[in-house]
Amino acid sequence: MSQRSLSHYKFLPWIYLTLVFAIAVVVVVGILVSRVSGQEFNPQTLQRRQFTLWRIPFSQFQFSPTFRQPAESKELCEYLSGQEWWMAETPGAAHDWQVAEEFSLRGGVRGEVALLAHLVADPEFWLDWSQKNAGRSADFWPAVALQVQRQQYVSLPRLFALALERTDASVWKERFAEWQAESARP
Repeated sequence: MSQRSLSHYKFLPWIYLTLVFAIAVVVVVGILVSRVSGQEFNPQTLQRRQFTLWRIPFSQFQFSPTFRQPAESKELCEYLSGQEWWMAETPGAAHDWQVAEEFSLRGGVRGEVALLAHLVADPEFWLDWSQKNAGRSADFWPAVALQVQRQQYVSLPRLFALALERTDASVWKERFAEWQAESARP
């Protein structure tokens, strides 16, 4: 074999190494840019959970399973479901998870249910409030449930603010009736 043909083989390991490195970079960048994560919210149980999946960038083709973390605390849900005035759980309610927020290479997306998820972001607070304000709670939570069933989340911030106002029972009833009349309009 001539010297010339042997010198050609000296560069072969470098070519292979460069090729392997380029493939590794493409795979790592592909994994990073195809990651989608976010938060799902169940409007009937008022629970949230995190999810992660991988999609081909700029498409809806998912090439991995969806990984979910277990739902957070269930105390508020258990308290509400124990009340006679809380909405009867519809079949499949435990599986009614809606995307509240989704983050990917394309940016973030917020679903309408994100509004309710934000309002009940501190379930321990609302559990404590419900136990301390039993009269208001009996009006408040069924109204929340009705808006959830109608998927009219936009009317909820005013209701939550109204619930937190420090007023006596007669003022509460009057303002609550006004809110109900306004939210019933199409």
